[in-house]
Amino acid sequence: MATWVDIMAFGASREAVDGALERVHGLEKLWSRFLPTSDVSRLNAALGDPVAVSTNTILLIKMMQEGHRLSAGRFDPSILPALVGSGYYASINDRGAVTLLPADAESAGCRMDAIVIDETLSTVQFPRGLSLDPGGIGKGLAGDLVVAELLAAGASGAMVNLGGDLAIGGSTPDGRGWPVQITDPHHVDEALLEFCVSAGGVATSSSKTRTWTTGGETRHHTIDPATNASAATDIASVTVTAGSAAEAEIHATTTLILGSQDGLDYLESRSLHGVIVANNRRLVATQSLASQWHSTLQETSI
Repeated sequence: MATWVDIMAFGASREAVDGALERVHGLEKLWSRFLPTSDVSRLNAALGDPVAVSTNTILLIKMMQEGHRLSAGRFDPSILPALVGSGYYASINDRGAVTLLPADAESAGCRMDAIVIDETLSTVQFPRGLSLDPGGIGKGLAGDLVVAELLAAGASGAMVNLGGDLAIGGSTPDGRGWPVQITDPHHVDEALLEFCVSAGGVATSSSKTRTWTTGGETRHHTIDPATNASAATDIASVTVTAGSAAEAEIHATTTLILGSQDGLDYLESRSLHGVIVANNRRLVATQSLASQWHSTLQETSI
């Protein structure tokens, strides 16, 4: 998943926490686009043939389809060929680990509903030319699954942090919930805000991380399916809370693509908590989250 992982669980054994870490590694082996043996890589290379996959991969594909529907197509995992073509073809942790796609892989298109899933046979069939990038939603879903399993194993509360995106469940000993810090994307060592989350997920999308330069142009990894290029957005970062980490990933990505004004409207219309930090350092929060700070802060600068 090209990131770090922190796991915290109250009332769980050391063995349960070690098993949770192994579970994250196992899901990465199923879903990484940089591993040719993963379920996702085999699906992307299958040229339209059905592929036997894990039940967890079927769950991931369904979540991708749901995210595409919820966001009216703005969250579109089929942007993978555009992402690879723009220069993000190798893992940031291992430049030798690259994404290999068939020659006829197509750019983003609205064919997510054409994926055929057979849960009886545990197979998935992509329409020929379609290839998917699990990206952030893979991190979110992995966190959701591991938190649920820790709670089922007896933990009273659990948190999985995958690169700053959080899956949360159960309770903390002080009953306040899990503290979440929002950092300044322009100065990542500086915390701007802190609030508590009791359950669900928190995800941050940023145009300032996972960037590279091609032909003198700086690009980032969030592709706008309308242009098949890095999203031309005025948002430096957006943090969203939702009922699960996977859902938070969907809404954070969509908000980043929409930009600060339309993105704020998108979050408000869905009664989601969110904080946007714009490229000009303007900070905007949804009314629901601003009210938690007991402040009139809806829009300010940092």
